[in-house]
Amino acid sequence: MKKTQITILGAGFAGISALNILKKHPNLHITLINKTDHFLFTPLLPEVTTDRLEKKHITIPLKEFCNQNNIRLVVEKAKEINFNDRTIRTTNQSISYDYLITAPGSLTNYFGVEGAEEECFALKTIADAKKFINHC
Repeated sequence: MKKTQITILGAGFAGISALNILKKHPNLHITLINKTDHFLFTPLLPEVTTDRLEKKHITIPLKEFCNQNNIRLVVEKAKEINFNDRTIRTTNQSISYDYLITAPGSLTNYFGVEGAEEECFALKTIADAKKFINHC
């Protein structure tokens, strides 16, 4: 019997929640695609910028979530989704799916405030936290 191929695009809160629910079903083959190899607990990023926590305390390697034979981890950036062919093209490969869950995260919204993007610090990644620390 062919397993149903589920692909999850993004490993933030939504992507990991979907993975944790779906991995309980042995008749599924799950592919998790994410541009980094870790889950980032973003609510604690401000603690990193103030040196109250190290980045290692708010990141979890994705391989810890992908600890079953029916789960494949692809650490690459998704470049294109072809909904007609049901494929995702990443940096180095094309991945087929039966069902796709898109959970790519969000973008910072500056609400049209002139100069805000240039003068404010976004805080969504470890790189953003480092940029803030190096500025101070």
